[in-house]
Amino acid sequence: MNKKLWAALTVALAVACWCSPAAAYQLTVNAWIDGRTLLLVQGNTVRWHNLEWNAPGYEGQDTPLPTDLTTKDMGKTVHWYPDWPGGHSGDVWSSTFTGLNRPLAAVEQTVTLTGKVRGTATISQQPSAANGYMLIVDLDDSEGLPGAAWYKVTLDYTSGPGLQDLGVLEGMTESEVYAINSKGQVCGESWDNGYLSSRAFFWDPKKKVLQDLGTPAEWTHSWPDAMNSKGQVAGELFNSDTGLRHIFLWDPKTQTMQDLETLGGNNAWAAWHYGLSDKGQVCGSSEISPGGPYHAFLWDSKNQMQDLETLPGGAYSYAQAINSKGQVVGYSDTGGQEHAFLWDSKNQMQDLGTLPGGTWSRAYAINSKGQVCGESNVTLGGPGHAAFWDTKKKTVQDLGTLGGDWISAWYINSKGQVCGRSETGDGQQHAFFWDPATGGGMQDLGTLGGNWSRPDAINSLGQVCGYSGTADGQYHGFFWDPKNPTALLDLGTLGGDRSWGDDIGSKGQVVGGAEDADGYEHAVIWTP
Repeated sequence: MNKKLWAALTVALAVACWCSPAAAYQLTVNAWIDGRTLLLVQGNTVRWHNLEWNAPGYEGQDTPLPTDLTTKDMGKTVHWYPDWPGGHSGDVWSSTFTGLNRPLAAVEQTVTLTGKVRGTATISQQPSAANGYMLIVDLDDSEGLPGAAWYKVTLDYTSGPGLQDLGVLEGMTESEVYAINSKGQVCGESWDNGYLSSRAFFWDPKKKVLQDLGTPAEWTHSWPDAMNSKGQVAGELFNSDTGLRHIFLWDPKTQTMQDLETLGGNNAWAAWHYGLSDKGQVCGSSEISPGGPYHAFLWDSKNQMQDLETLPGGAYSYAQAINSKGQVVGYSDTGGQEHAFLWDSKNQMQDLGTLPGGTWSRAYAINSKGQVCGESNVTLGGPGHAAFWDTKKKTVQDLGTLGGDWISAWYINSKGQVCGRSETGDGQQHAFFWDPATGGGMQDLGTLGGNWSRPDAINSLGQVCGYSGTADGQYHGFFWDPKNPTALLDLGTLGGDRSWGDDIGSKGQVVGGAEDADGYEHAVIWTP
């Protein structure tokens, strides 16, 4: 081994930020090269294809040298020791590294290469739609050169959004993030093969550790439904053997998980996304007797679980959201039809009514101003339309459709901006955005090449995340920004086929799950 022949392989990448055409970015790769080998970059993955002589890291070594990867977002060098299932010499492929925080964007582009090498370094394939947007760099140290050397190369290319794999809990194989708060803290679920058991987790960007919230012995599963700005988590405990389901509240200060019990029945669950206020109040639905009907409830540490009852004549009710003032919305039976309701401690449960001509309605979300979104039909027996209630003005508004018959408004932010899903004129179902400030119609968010899209959250900036069908029949998470309304951004995967955007933070961070090359889903954070 001639140490004087060492050089460094450095790959510096100038990448696009989430909301701008391009921005500088760097990735550094250090590898001990012998003979000829190819460096393949696709999405957030890196892989070696060795063509002749020894694979990277092996020439003259008793113990193989790592491929060192450093990017701005990683913050420190990752020493990657790739596996070589077919051996480590000749024509062999390495395992795949899937942790690039800034992936190669799925766009046609011309990547440039500069650097200092002992042999040659060239780009043999530029990324394009025809090759799955894969970049190939050809590193050749074979022509009359003895031993191996460290190489140094610089690439400039355009990147997609940053992607961070949070991994899985010990003993589990898959995971997904369900919620993010204003501090960037997230919560989610990790489970084993076959979903025989699962455990809720909490992750803090300052500690960068996936914390196991545990699952009490009498339960087989735990998962979160909602999270507040204090890091408290409301979720569910489930026993797959008995079918029983309870609600828990976990507090990061006490590090304890509390079973909130039920209203007298066997089962209860918290409202998804909007079921936990910053005051630690939880809303959801619970059986009032074993096998009996469900009633909406409000839980707090002082009054415990409070039955919100039903609208007059009703047998059941379901709570869907709570705001910072402790107001709860949902829907209740009225003795034959369901009506949206608003509950507060002063006036109790109030009927929000329906859109003109309608017979039923449901409320799904409420903001701190008392603005509510949901759905209502407008004709007897007709499909639902997106409805917007202003409870202070005591008005209800039909938000229209995207040309089809059915539409529903699911999420609302502090500005009263709404996202939901609508049928289009040709029968597809697309995510939409509506802004009360513009007074105009709804914005079709489109798709990622497939025939459907679905929103899952909206933040205070009006940015929306969700997932959409793709042209190849799979589905990917997406990000949409009202500042760039014609662009639906594909968030990509961890090398697999599918991904989901479940919630969006105040700075545009999207959390959810993405499949790796082996088809396993991992909890991820996409960063602008």
